[in-house]
Amino acid sequence: MTIVELENNRYDSLCCGFAAGIRNHHDQTQVDIEAKKKINQILAMKVNDVVCYCPGCWMSVSRFAPENNLKVHYAINKILLALGNDTPVAKK
Repeated sequence: MTIVELENNRYDSLCCGFAAGIRNHHDQTQVDIEAKKKINQILAMKVNDVVCYCPGCWMSVSRFAPENNLKVHYAINKILLALGNDTPVAKK
């Protein structure tokens, strides 16, 4: 496995736009614009798997994953599985 970071990362990372959807009464227009910027950087890295530690990024990037042949993983779930715990699920 090779780990690569996006061009914009750490303190200079691109926002996925998730918060824009909350600020704009759940209008996804700005979310899509920002998420596509992040998707374009991911595609430029020529990878198929993406790990997100931010739940907003995970949700925003996941929306565009199928059409871009990407598998998006939520880091917390992977860490819990590695430790032998089940991933959390919502209780109904």
